[in-house]
Amino acid sequence: MTTSDAPQKERCLPLLIVAIPVLSVLLVALLVSYIFVTHQHETMQLEAEVVEKAVLEQSRENIRREVSQVVRHLTSSHEDAEQMMRLALRERTESARAAIEKLHEQYRGKVRWQTLDQLVKINLASFSFDQGDGFYELYRLPADDDRLKPMLVSPESDSAISTAAGALTGALGDAPGGFVRLPGYVAGHDALLYVARLKAQGLLLVTVQRLDRFEARLKQQMLQRLSEFRYGDAGYLFIYDDQGRFLMNPADTTLVGQSVCRLRNTEDQALKDSFIQAGQSPGGRFVEYRWHRPGSDVLEDKISFARPYSRWGWIVATGIYVEDAVRAAEAEQMALRQRSDAGISRALLAVGVFVLLIFALTLLVARYTSRLLQRYHRRMRQQNKKLNDWNSELESGIAQRTQQLEAKNAELRRLSSTDALTGLSNRLRLDQFFERVLGVARRYQRPFSVVLMDLDHFKRVNDTWGHPAGDEVLIKVGEMLRKAVREVDIAGRWGGEEFVIILPETSVKQACIVADKLRHEVLELNVLPVTELSSSFGVAQYQAGDSVEKLIARADGALYRAKEKGRNRVEVN
Repeated sequence: MTTSDAPQKERCLPLLIVAIPVLSVLLVALLVSYIFVTHQHETMQLEAEVVEKAVLEQSRENIRREVSQVVRHLTSSHEDAEQMMRLALRERTESARAAIEKLHEQYRGKVRWQTLDQLVKINLASFSFDQGDGFYELYRLPADDDRLKPMLVSPESDSAISTAAGALTGALGDAPGGFVRLPGYVAGHDALLYVARLKAQGLLLVTVQRLDRFEARLKQQMLQRLSEFRYGDAGYLFIYDDQGRFLMNPADTTLVGQSVCRLRNTEDQALKDSFIQAGQSPGGRFVEYRWHRPGSDVLEDKISFARPYSRWGWIVATGIYVEDAVRAAEAEQMALRQRSDAGISRALLAVGVFVLLIFALTLLVARYTSRLLQRYHRRMRQQNKKLNDWNSELESGIAQRTQQLEAKNAELRRLSSTDALTGLSNRLRLDQFFERVLGVARRYQRPFSVVLMDLDHFKRVNDTWGHPAGDEVLIKVGEMLRKAVREVDIAGRWGGEEFVIILPETSVKQACIVADKLRHEVLELNVLPVTELSSSFGVAQYQAGDSVEKLIARADGALYRAKEKGRNRVEVN
Protein backbone atom coordinates (compact mmCIF):
# COMPACT_ATOMS: atom_id res chain seq x y z
CA MET A 1 0.00 0.00 0.00
CA THR A 2 1.37 3.42 -0.97
CA THR A 3 1.01 6.55 1.14
CA SER A 4 -1.22 8.06 -1.55
CA ASP A 5 -3.75 5.23 -1.00
CA ALA A 6 -4.21 6.01 2.73
CA PRO A 7 -6.07 9.34 2.27
CA GLN A 8 -8.25 7.70 -0.38
CA LYS A 9 -9.27 4.88 2.04
CA GLU A 10 -9.89 7.39 4.78
CA ARG A 11 -12.22 9.25 2.41
CA CYS A 12 -14.04 5.96 1.62
CA LEU A 13 -14.58 5.09 5.28
CA PRO A 14 -17.47 7.54 5.82
CA LEU A 15 -19.13 6.18 2.69
CA LEU A 16 -18.84 2.63 4.05
CA ILE A 17 -20.30 3.76 7.38
CA VAL A 18 -23.29 5.22 5.51
CA ALA A 19 -23.68 2.32 3.04
CA ILE A 20 -23.79 -0.48 5.64
CA PRO A 21 -26.90 0.78 7.53
CA VAL A 22 -28.59 1.75 4.25
CA LEU A 23 -28.13 -1.76 2.80
CA SER A 24 -29.28 -3.31 6.06
CA VAL A 25 -32.42 -1.19 6.06
CA LEU A 26 -33.05 -2.10 2.41
CA LEU A 27 -32.83 -5.85 3.11
CA VAL A 28 -35.07 -5.56 6.17
CA ALA A 29 -37.58 -3.49 4.18
CA LEU A 30 -37.75 -6.11 1.43
CA LEU A 31 -38.25 -8.91 3.97
CA VAL A 32 -40.94 -6.98 5.84
CA SER A 33 -42.71 -6.15 2.56
CA TYR A 34 -42.85 -9.83 1.59
CA ILE A 35 -44.18 -10.84 4.98
CA PHE A 36 -46.72 -8.02 4.95
CA VAL A 37 -48.08 -8.84 1.48
CA THR A 38 -48.40 -12.53 2.33
CA HIS A 39 -50.15 -11.77 5.59
CA GLN A 40 -52.56 -9.33 3.92
CA HIS A 41 -53.67 -11.96 1.40
CA GLU A 42 -54.24 -14.58 4.10
CA THR A 43 -56.09 -12.12 6.32
CA MET A 44 -58.31 -10.98 3.47
CA GLN A 45 -59.31 -14.58 2.69
CA LEU A 46 -60.18 -15.25 6.34
CA GLU A 47 -62.14 -12.03 6.69
CA ALA A 48 -64.04 -12.68 3.45
CA GLU A 49 -65.23 -16.02 4.88
CA VAL A 50 -66.71 -14.50 8.03
CA VAL A 51 -67.84 -11.10 6.76
CA GLU A 52 -71.28 -12.33 5.67
CA LYS A 53 -72.00 -13.76 9.11
CA ALA A 54 -70.60 -10.65 10.79
CA VAL A 55 -72.74 -8.34 8.65
CA LEU A 56 -75.86 -10.39 9.44
CA GLU A 57 -75.06 -10.31 13.17
CA GLN A 58 -74.43 -6.58 12.96
CA SER A 59 -77.72 -6.13 11.15
CA ARG A 60 -79.49 -8.06 13.92
CA GLU A 61 -77.74 -5.90 16.51
CA ASN A 62 -78.69 -2.75 14.59
CA ILE A 63 -82.42 -3.52 14.60
CA ARG A 64 -82.26 -4.58 18.27
CA ARG A 65 -80.52 -1.32 19.12
CA GLU A 66 -83.00 0.77 17.14
CA VAL A 67 -85.97 -0.88 18.87
CA SER A 68 -84.35 -0.54 22.31
CA GLN A 69 -83.63 3.16 21.67
CA VAL A 70 -87.24 3.73 20.62
CA VAL A 71 -88.52 1.99 23.79
CA ARG A 72 -86.22 4.17 25.90
CA HIS A 73 -87.45 7.22 23.95
CA LEU A 74 -91.06 6.21 24.64
CA THR A 75 -90.27 5.87 28.35
CA SER A 76 -88.54 9.25 28.60
CA SER A 77 -91.19 11.00 26.46
CA HIS A 78 -93.95 9.50 28.60
CA GLU A 79 -92.26 10.64 31.80
CA ASP A 80 -91.56 14.12 30.35
CA ALA A 81 -95.18 14.51 29.25
CA GLU A 82 -96.46 13.50 32.69
CA GLN A 83 -94.05 15.93 34.32
CA MET A 84 -95.19 18.76 32.02
CA MET A 85 -98.82 17.87 32.77
CA ARG A 86 -98.15 18.05 36.53
CA LEU A 87 -96.35 21.38 36.11
CA ALA A 88 -99.25 22.76 34.04
CA LEU A 89 -101.77 21.61 36.67
CA ARG A 90 -99.79 23.33 39.40
CA GLU A 91 -99.46 26.58 37.38
CA ARG A 92 -103.17 26.64 36.47
CA THR A 93 -104.06 26.08 40.13
CA GLU A 94 -101.82 28.95 41.22
CA SER A 95 -103.42 31.23 38.58
CA ALA A 96 -106.91 30.30 39.80
CA ARG A 97 -105.82 30.77 43.42
CA ALA A 98 -104.58 34.28 42.60
CA ALA A 99 -107.89 35.11 40.88
CA ILE A 100 -109.92 33.90 43.89
CA GLU A 101 -107.76 35.83 46.34
CA LYS A 102 -108.11 38.96 44.19
CA LEU A 103 -111.93 38.63 44.15
CA HIS A 104 -112.03 38.18 47.92
CA GLU A 105 -109.75 41.17 48.42
CA GLN A 106 -111.85 43.30 46.06
CA TYR A 107 -115.33 42.41 47.37
CA ARG A 108 -114.80 41.26 51.00
CA GLY A 109 -117.03 43.34 53.26
CA LYS A 110 -118.82 44.93 50.27
CA VAL A 111 -121.13 42.05 49.33
CA ARG A 112 -122.59 39.08 51.18
CA TRP A 113 -120.42 35.99 51.33
CA GLN A 114 -123.00 34.05 49.29
CA THR A 115 -122.66 36.64 46.50
CA LEU A 116 -118.86 36.47 46.74
CA ASP A 117 -118.97 32.66 46.43
CA GLN A 118 -121.21 33.02 43.37
CA LEU A 119 -118.69 35.41 41.74
CA VAL A 120 -115.88 32.90 42.37
CA LYS A 121 -117.90 30.03 40.86
CA ILE A 122 -118.83 32.09 37.78
CA ASN A 123 -115.18 32.95 37.16
CA LEU A 124 -113.94 29.35 37.57
CA ALA A 125 -116.81 27.71 35.65
CA SER A 126 -115.88 29.62 32.48
CA PHE A 127 -112.39 28.11 32.35
CA SER A 128 -111.34 24.72 30.94
CA PHE A 129 -108.19 23.51 29.19
CA ASP A 130 -106.78 20.64 27.10
CA GLN A 131 -109.89 20.66 24.87
CA GLY A 132 -112.20 20.36 27.87
CA ASP A 133 -110.35 17.45 29.48
CA GLY A 134 -109.16 19.72 32.30
CA PHE A 135 -111.34 21.87 34.51
CA TYR A 136 -111.62 23.45 37.95
CA GLU A 137 -113.67 22.36 40.95
CA LEU A 138 -114.29 24.16 44.22
CA TYR A 139 -115.25 22.91 47.69
CA ARG A 140 -115.85 24.67 50.98
CA LEU A 141 -113.70 23.42 53.83
CA PRO A 142 -115.87 21.90 56.60
CA ALA A 143 -116.04 23.59 59.98
CA ASP A 144 -117.17 20.69 62.10
CA ASP A 145 -117.09 17.46 60.08
CA ASP A 146 -114.70 15.78 57.69
CA ARG A 147 -116.84 15.88 54.54
CA LEU A 148 -116.24 18.62 51.99
CA LYS A 149 -119.14 20.75 50.75
CA PRO A 150 -119.16 21.02 46.91
CA MET A 151 -119.49 24.52 45.45
CA LEU A 152 -118.45 23.88 41.81
CA VAL A 153 -118.26 20.26 40.55
CA SER A 154 -118.23 18.96 36.98
CA PRO A 155 -121.27 16.84 35.98
CA GLU A 156 -118.82 14.12 34.89
CA SER A 157 -117.11 13.97 38.30
CA ASP A 158 -118.10 11.51 40.99
CA SER A 159 -118.56 13.87 43.96
CA ALA A 160 -119.12 10.92 46.26
CA ILE A 161 -115.44 10.09 45.81
CA SER A 162 -114.07 13.63 46.27
CA THR A 163 -116.25 14.59 49.24
CA ALA A 164 -115.53 11.40 51.17
CA ALA A 165 -113.73 12.03 54.45
CA GLY A 166 -110.03 12.64 53.79
CA ALA A 167 -110.22 11.83 50.05
CA LEU A 168 -108.63 15.16 49.10
CA THR A 169 -107.42 16.79 52.30
CA GLY A 170 -106.02 13.57 53.77
CA ALA A 171 -103.36 13.39 51.05
CA LEU A 172 -102.27 16.98 51.74
CA GLY A 173 -101.56 16.73 55.45
CA ASP A 174 -100.26 20.12 56.54
CA ALA A 175 -99.04 21.08 53.05
CA PRO A 176 -100.82 23.96 51.25
CA GLY A 177 -101.18 21.91 48.08
CA GLY A 178 -100.38 18.59 46.41
CA PHE A 179 -101.28 15.98 43.79
CA VAL A 180 -104.01 13.34 44.28
CA ARG A 181 -104.89 10.50 41.87
CA LEU A 182 -108.53 9.33 42.08
CA PRO A 183 -109.53 6.11 40.26
CA GLY A 184 -112.80 6.30 38.31
CA TYR A 185 -113.38 9.95 39.21
CA VAL A 186 -114.36 11.44 35.81
CA ALA A 187 -116.93 9.44 33.83
CA GLY A 188 -115.52 6.25 35.33
CA HIS A 189 -111.93 7.09 34.33
CA ASP A 190 -108.91 7.91 36.45
CA ALA A 191 -108.07 11.56 37.03
CA LEU A 192 -105.06 13.46 38.37
CA LEU A 193 -105.93 16.35 40.68
CA TYR A 194 -103.89 19.20 42.08
CA VAL A 195 -105.50 20.29 45.34
CA ALA A 196 -104.80 23.68 46.93
CA ARG A 197 -106.08 24.71 50.35
CA LEU A 198 -107.12 28.39 50.63
CA LYS A 199 -107.28 28.72 54.40
CA ALA A 200 -108.04 32.46 54.47
CA GLN A 201 -111.10 31.96 52.23
CA GLY A 202 -112.12 28.58 53.72
CA LEU A 203 -112.00 26.95 50.27
CA LEU A 204 -110.45 23.92 48.61
CA LEU A 205 -109.46 24.56 44.96
CA VAL A 206 -109.10 21.48 42.72
CA THR A 207 -107.66 21.37 39.19
CA VAL A 208 -108.70 18.15 37.40
CA GLN A 209 -107.02 16.42 34.43
CA ARG A 210 -108.62 13.38 32.78
CA LEU A 211 -105.87 10.80 32.42
CA ASP A 212 -107.59 8.60 29.82
CA ARG A 213 -107.79 11.38 27.21
CA PHE A 214 -104.34 12.66 28.12
CA GLU A 215 -102.92 9.16 27.53
CA ALA A 216 -104.92 8.82 24.29
CA ARG A 217 -103.56 12.11 22.89
CA LEU A 218 -100.04 11.18 23.93
CA LYS A 219 -100.32 7.76 22.28
CA GLN A 220 -101.58 9.33 19.05
CA GLN A 221 -98.73 11.85 19.04
CA MET A 222 -96.13 9.11 19.58
CA LEU A 223 -97.64 6.90 16.85
CA GLN A 224 -97.56 9.84 14.39
CA ARG A 225 -93.95 10.65 15.31
CA LEU A 226 -92.77 7.03 15.11
CA SER A 227 -94.56 6.45 11.78
CA GLU A 228 -92.28 9.13 10.28
CA PHE A 229 -89.12 7.71 11.87
CA ARG A 230 -86.59 6.12 9.49
CA TYR A 231 -83.13 4.70 10.04
CA GLY A 232 -80.45 3.33 7.73
CA ASP A 233 -81.42 3.27 4.07
CA ALA A 234 -85.16 2.71 4.48
CA GLY A 235 -85.66 1.11 7.89
CA TYR A 236 -89.02 1.71 9.58
CA LEU A 237 -90.84 0.63 12.73
CA PHE A 238 -94.14 -1.20 13.15
CA ILE A 239 -96.13 -1.40 16.38
CA TYR A 240 -98.84 -3.79 17.59
CA ASP A 241 -100.52 -4.17 20.97
CA ASP A 242 -100.36 -7.07 23.40
CA GLN A 243 -103.54 -8.47 21.84
CA GLY A 244 -101.78 -8.73 18.49
CA ARG A 245 -103.58 -5.79 16.83
CA PHE A 246 -101.48 -3.60 14.51
CA LEU A 247 -101.35 0.04 15.62
CA MET A 248 -98.85 1.32 13.04
CA ASN A 249 -97.14 0.00 9.91
CA PRO A 250 -95.82 2.72 7.57
CA ALA A 251 -94.96 0.17 4.85
CA ASP A 252 -98.50 -1.20 4.64
CA THR A 253 -101.14 1.01 6.24
CA THR A 254 -103.85 -1.53 5.39
CA LEU A 255 -102.52 -3.72 8.21
CA VAL A 256 -103.44 -1.10 10.85
CA GLY A 257 -106.32 -2.45 12.93
CA GLN A 258 -105.78 -6.04 11.80
CA SER A 259 -104.68 -8.71 14.23
CA VAL A 260 -101.28 -10.28 13.79
CA CYS A 261 -102.95 -13.50 14.92
CA ARG A 262 -104.80 -13.69 11.58
CA LEU A 263 -101.85 -12.74 9.35
CA ARG A 264 -100.32 -15.42 7.15
CA ASN A 265 -97.61 -15.14 4.53
CA THR A 266 -98.05 -16.22 0.92
CA GLU A 267 -96.95 -19.76 1.86
CA ASP A 268 -99.90 -19.86 4.30
CA GLN A 269 -97.58 -19.85 7.33
CA ALA A 270 -99.15 -18.29 10.48
CA LEU A 271 -97.13 -15.57 12.25
CA LYS A 272 -99.18 -15.53 15.45
CA ASP A 273 -97.10 -17.48 17.95
CA SER A 274 -93.71 -15.98 17.14
CA PHE A 275 -94.82 -12.34 17.42
CA ILE A 276 -96.99 -12.83 20.53
CA GLN A 277 -94.13 -14.60 22.32
CA ALA A 278 -91.75 -11.80 21.35
CA GLY A 279 -94.14 -9.29 22.91
CA GLN A 280 -94.14 -11.26 26.17
CA SER A 281 -90.35 -11.19 26.54
CA PRO A 282 -89.25 -8.15 28.66
CA GLY A 283 -85.92 -7.83 26.85
CA GLY A 284 -87.38 -8.49 23.41
CA ARG A 285 -86.89 -11.38 20.99
CA PHE A 286 -85.92 -12.01 17.37
CA VAL A 287 -88.47 -13.53 14.99
CA GLU A 288 -87.34 -15.30 11.80
CA TYR A 289 -89.91 -15.86 9.04
CA ARG A 290 -90.53 -15.43 5.33
CA TRP A 291 -92.42 -12.39 4.11
CA HIS A 292 -92.81 -10.34 0.95
CA ARG A 293 -91.35 -6.90 0.41
CA PRO A 294 -93.71 -3.94 0.12
CA GLY A 295 -95.05 -3.89 -3.46
CA SER A 296 -93.92 -7.45 -4.21
CA ASP A 297 -95.38 -10.94 -3.78
CA VAL A 298 -91.99 -12.70 -3.77
CA LEU A 299 -91.25 -14.28 -0.37
CA GLU A 300 -87.86 -13.56 1.20
CA ASP A 301 -86.21 -14.52 4.45
CA LYS A 302 -86.76 -11.80 7.05
CA ILE A 303 -85.62 -11.20 10.63
CA SER A 304 -87.52 -8.88 12.97
CA PHE A 305 -86.89 -7.82 16.57
CA ALA A 306 -89.84 -7.03 18.84
CA ARG A 307 -89.76 -5.60 22.37
CA PRO A 308 -92.69 -4.63 24.61
CA TYR A 309 -93.44 -1.20 26.04
CA SER A 310 -95.49 -2.46 28.97
CA ARG A 311 -96.92 0.87 30.21
CA TRP A 312 -99.19 1.07 27.14
CA GLY A 313 -99.25 -2.60 26.21
CA TRP A 314 -97.38 -1.89 22.95
CA ILE A 315 -94.84 -4.08 21.17
CA VAL A 316 -92.33 -2.09 19.11
CA ALA A 317 -90.68 -3.97 16.23
CA THR A 318 -88.58 -3.54 13.11
CA GLY A 319 -86.94 -5.96 10.70
CA ILE A 320 -84.48 -6.59 7.88
CA TYR A 321 -84.53 -8.82 4.83
CA VAL A 322 -81.69 -11.34 4.82
CA GLU A 323 -81.02 -10.62 1.14
CA ASP A 324 -80.21 -7.01 2.07
CA ALA A 325 -77.67 -8.27 4.57
CA VAL A 326 -76.15 -10.61 1.96
CA ARG A 327 -75.79 -7.74 -0.51
CA ALA A 328 -74.26 -5.61 2.22
CA ALA A 329 -71.83 -8.47 2.95
CA GLU A 330 -70.83 -8.72 -0.70
CA ALA A 331 -70.29 -4.97 -0.83
CA GLU A 332 -68.22 -5.23 2.33
CA GLN A 333 -66.14 -8.04 0.79
CA MET A 334 -65.51 -5.94 -2.30
CA ALA A 335 -64.57 -2.97 -0.16
CA LEU A 336 -62.32 -5.29 1.87
CA ARG A 337 -60.47 -6.43 -1.25
CA GLN A 338 -60.09 -2.87 -2.43
CA ARG A 339 -58.80 -1.79 0.96
CA SER A 340 -56.38 -4.71 1.02
CA ASP A 341 -55.02 -3.92 -2.47
CA ALA A 342 -54.75 -0.25 -1.61
CA GLY A 343 -53.01 -1.14 1.63
CA ILE A 344 -50.44 -3.30 -0.13
CA SER A 345 -49.78 -0.55 -2.70
CA ARG A 346 -49.38 2.04 0.02
CA ALA A 347 -47.12 -0.27 2.00
CA LEU A 348 -44.79 -0.90 -0.97
CA LEU A 349 -44.71 2.79 -1.79
CA ALA A 350 -43.99 3.56 1.84
CA VAL A 351 -41.13 1.07 1.88
CA GLY A 352 -39.55 2.71 -1.19
CA VAL A 353 -39.97 6.19 0.25
CA PHE A 354 -38.67 4.96 3.58
CA VAL A 355 -35.49 3.57 2.03
CA LEU A 356 -34.84 6.83 0.17
CA LEU A 357 -35.47 8.85 3.28
CA ILE A 358 -33.16 6.67 5.34
CA PHE A 359 -30.41 7.13 2.77
CA ALA A 360 -30.87 10.90 2.64
CA LEU A 361 -31.20 11.23 6.39
CA THR A 362 -28.11 9.13 7.03
CA LEU A 363 -26.06 11.46 4.84
CA LEU A 364 -27.45 14.53 6.53
CA VAL A 365 -26.99 13.11 10.01
CA ALA A 366 -23.39 12.14 9.31
CA ARG A 367 -22.63 15.64 8.05
CA TYR A 368 -24.47 17.84 10.48
CA THR A 369 -24.63 15.90 13.73
CA SER A 370 -21.59 17.52 15.27
CA ARG A 371 -22.72 21.02 14.30
CA LEU A 372 -26.18 20.46 15.70
CA LEU A 373 -24.81 19.10 18.95
CA GLN A 374 -22.58 22.13 19.41
CA ARG A 375 -25.46 24.51 18.75
CA TYR A 376 -27.64 22.48 21.05
CA HIS A 377 -25.14 22.67 23.92
CA ARG A 378 -24.78 26.42 23.49
CA ARG A 379 -28.54 26.92 23.56
CA MET A 380 -28.92 24.63 26.56
CA ARG A 381 -26.39 26.63 28.55
CA GLN A 382 -28.17 29.88 27.67
CA GLN A 383 -31.58 28.45 28.49
CA ASN A 384 -30.35 27.01 31.78
CA LYS A 385 -29.03 30.40 32.79
CA LYS A 386 -32.35 32.06 31.94
CA LEU A 387 -34.30 29.37 33.74
CA ASN A 388 -32.16 29.75 36.85
CA ASP A 389 -32.72 33.52 36.81
CA TRP A 390 -36.47 33.11 36.31
CA ASN A 391 -36.61 30.47 39.00
CA SER A 392 -34.88 32.77 41.51
CA GLU A 393 -37.26 35.63 40.68
CA LEU A 394 -40.27 33.31 40.87
CA GLU A 395 -39.25 31.84 44.24
CA SER A 396 -38.72 35.33 45.64
CA GLY A 397 -42.10 36.50 44.34
CA ILE A 398 -43.87 33.41 45.65
CA ALA A 399 -42.32 33.78 49.09
CA GLN A 400 -43.33 37.44 49.28
CA ARG A 401 -46.84 36.71 48.02
CA THR A 402 -47.20 33.80 50.47
CA GLN A 403 -46.32 36.06 53.39
CA GLN A 404 -48.90 38.62 52.24
CA LEU A 405 -51.59 35.97 51.83
CA GLU A 406 -50.86 34.45 55.25
CA ALA A 407 -51.14 37.87 56.88
CA LYS A 408 -54.42 38.60 55.08
CA ASN A 409 -55.82 35.15 55.89
CA ALA A 410 -54.98 35.60 59.57
CA GLU A 411 -56.74 38.98 59.56
CA LEU A 412 -59.77 37.51 57.74
CA ARG A 413 -60.02 34.65 60.26
CA ARG A 414 -59.92 37.15 63.12
CA LEU A 415 -62.55 39.43 61.52
CA SER A 416 -64.86 36.53 60.63
CA SER A 417 -65.12 35.36 64.24
CA THR A 418 -64.76 38.61 66.24
CA ASP A 419 -67.12 41.47 67.01
CA ALA A 420 -65.49 44.62 65.60
CA LEU A 421 -66.31 46.89 68.57
CA THR A 422 -65.79 44.72 71.66
CA GLY A 423 -63.24 42.21 70.37
CA LEU A 424 -65.45 39.39 71.72
CA SER A 425 -66.69 36.42 69.70
CA ASN A 426 -69.44 37.24 67.21
CA ARG A 427 -72.65 35.29 66.54
CA LEU A 428 -71.00 33.01 63.96
CA ARG A 429 -68.32 31.82 66.35
CA LEU A 430 -70.84 31.57 69.22
CA ASP A 431 -73.12 29.36 67.07
CA GLN A 432 -70.20 27.08 66.17
CA PHE A 433 -69.13 26.82 69.85
CA PHE A 434 -72.76 26.15 70.87
CA GLU A 435 -73.03 23.21 68.45
CA ARG A 436 -69.74 21.68 69.66
CA VAL A 437 -70.60 21.96 73.37
CA LEU A 438 -74.17 20.77 72.74
CA GLY A 439 -72.86 17.71 70.89
CA VAL A 440 -70.57 16.78 73.82
CA ALA A 441 -73.43 17.27 76.33
CA ARG A 442 -75.79 15.05 74.34
CA ARG A 443 -73.28 12.29 73.72
CA TYR A 444 -71.59 12.10 77.12
CA GLN A 445 -74.35 13.62 79.35
CA ARG A 446 -71.98 16.39 80.52
CA PRO A 447 -73.34 19.61 82.06
CA PHE A 448 -72.91 23.07 80.61
CA SER A 449 -74.59 26.39 81.33
CA VAL A 450 -75.37 29.61 79.50
CA VAL A 451 -75.35 33.12 80.99
CA LEU A 452 -77.14 35.99 79.23
CA MET A 453 -76.00 39.44 80.37
CA ASP A 454 -77.70 42.76 79.58
CA LEU A 455 -76.49 46.26 80.56
CA ASP A 456 -79.22 48.05 82.50
CA HIS A 457 -80.64 51.28 81.07
CA PHE A 458 -78.04 51.32 78.30
CA LYS A 459 -80.26 53.50 76.13
CA ARG A 460 -80.05 56.13 78.87
CA VAL A 461 -76.25 56.07 78.55
CA ASN A 462 -76.48 56.78 74.79
CA ASP A 463 -79.15 59.44 75.26
CA THR A 464 -77.32 61.19 78.13
CA TRP A 465 -73.65 60.99 77.15
CA GLY A 466 -73.87 60.10 73.46
CA HIS A 467 -73.04 57.03 71.40
CA PRO A 468 -69.23 57.40 71.75
CA ALA A 469 -69.64 56.99 75.51
CA GLY A 470 -71.92 53.99 74.92
CA ASP A 471 -69.31 52.43 72.62
CA GLU A 472 -66.63 52.98 75.26
CA VAL A 473 -68.82 51.17 77.84
CA LEU A 474 -69.21 48.21 75.46
CA ILE A 475 -65.45 48.10 74.87
CA LYS A 476 -64.71 48.11 78.62
CA VAL A 477 -67.29 45.38 79.26
CA GLY A 478 -65.72 43.31 76.46
CA GLU A 479 -62.25 43.67 78.03
CA MET A 480 -63.65 42.71 81.45
CA LEU A 481 -65.37 39.58 80.04
CA ARG A 482 -62.26 38.41 78.20
CA LYS A 483 -60.27 38.56 81.42
CA ALA A 484 -63.01 37.04 83.60
CA VAL A 485 -63.83 33.81 81.72
CA ARG A 486 -61.75 30.63 81.65
CA GLU A 487 -59.87 29.41 78.57
CA VAL A 488 -62.48 26.69 78.02
CA ASP A 489 -65.32 29.24 78.23
CA ILE A 490 -66.34 31.68 75.56
CA ALA A 491 -67.86 35.15 75.86
CA GLY A 492 -69.44 36.99 72.98
CA ARG A 493 -71.63 39.86 71.99
CA TRP A 494 -75.14 38.57 71.38
CA GLY A 495 -76.47 41.88 70.06
CA GLY A 496 -76.58 45.55 71.08
CA GLU A 497 -75.83 45.71 74.84
CA GLU A 498 -76.53 41.96 75.33
CA PHE A 499 -73.73 39.44 75.90
CA VAL A 500 -73.62 35.64 76.26
CA ILE A 501 -71.15 33.46 78.20
CA ILE A 502 -71.03 29.70 77.45
CA LEU A 503 -69.61 27.65 80.33
CA PRO A 504 -68.76 23.99 79.49
CA GLU A 505 -68.58 21.47 82.35
CA THR A 506 -70.42 23.97 84.57
CA SER A 507 -73.58 23.43 86.62
CA VAL A 508 -76.22 26.10 87.02
CA LYS A 509 -75.07 26.75 90.60
CA GLN A 510 -71.51 27.37 89.46
CA ALA A 511 -72.78 29.51 86.58
CA CYS A 512 -74.71 31.68 89.05
CA ILE A 513 -71.48 32.28 90.98
CA VAL A 514 -69.75 33.34 87.76
CA ALA A 515 -72.67 35.59 86.82
CA ASP A 516 -72.71 37.28 90.23
CA LYS A 517 -68.97 37.85 90.03
CA LEU A 518 -69.42 39.51 86.63
CA ARG A 519 -72.26 41.63 88.03
CA HIS A 520 -69.96 43.03 90.73
CA GLU A 521 -67.20 43.70 88.21
CA VAL A 522 -69.64 45.68 86.03
CA LEU A 523 -70.54 47.80 89.08
CA GLU A 524 -66.86 48.53 89.62
CA LEU A 525 -66.20 49.59 86.01
CA ASN A 526 -65.05 53.19 85.68
CA VAL A 527 -66.04 54.57 82.30
CA LEU A 528 -66.07 58.35 82.21
CA PRO A 529 -68.30 60.28 81.96
CA VAL A 530 -70.80 57.48 82.81
CA THR A 531 -71.49 57.71 86.55
CA GLU A 532 -73.51 54.56 87.13
CA LEU A 533 -73.44 51.18 85.37
CA SER A 534 -75.14 47.91 86.30
CA SER A 535 -76.19 44.70 84.59
CA SER A 536 -78.80 41.91 84.80
CA PHE A 537 -78.16 38.19 84.23
CA GLY A 538 -80.21 35.19 83.18
CA VAL A 539 -78.73 31.69 83.78
CA ALA A 540 -79.86 28.34 82.35
CA GLN A 541 -78.31 24.85 82.40
CA TYR A 542 -78.57 22.38 79.50
CA GLN A 543 -81.33 19.79 79.94
CA ALA A 544 -81.84 16.61 77.93
CA GLY A 545 -83.63 17.41 74.67
CA ASP A 546 -82.63 21.07 74.64
CA SER A 547 -81.69 22.72 71.37
CA VAL A 548 -79.64 25.92 71.19
CA GLU A 549 -82.84 27.90 70.68
CA LYS A 550 -84.61 26.34 73.69
CA LEU A 551 -81.60 26.85 75.97
CA ILE A 552 -81.21 30.51 74.95
CA ALA A 553 -84.96 31.04 75.36
CA ARG A 554 -84.83 29.74 78.95
CA ALA A 555 -81.86 31.95 79.76
CA ASP A 556 -83.64 34.89 78.14
CA GLY A 557 -86.69 34.21 80.32
CA ALA A 558 -84.52 34.32 83.43
CA LEU A 559 -82.98 37.61 82.21
CA TYR A 560 -86.45 39.02 81.72
CA ARG A 561 -87.39 38.14 85.33
CA ALA A 562 -84.19 39.82 86.56
CA LYS A 563 -85.24 43.02 84.81
CA GLU A 564 -88.77 42.77 86.18
CA LYS A 565 -87.42 42.43 89.73
CA GLY A 566 -85.50 45.66 89.57
CA ARG A 567 -82.39 44.83 87.48
CA ASN A 568 -78.81 44.48 88.78
CA ARG A 569 -79.41 40.84 89.80
CA VAL A 570 -79.03 37.20 88.69
CA GLU A 571 -82.01 34.97 87.95
CA VAL A 572 -82.07 31.23 87.08
CA ASN A 573 -84.35 29.23 84.83
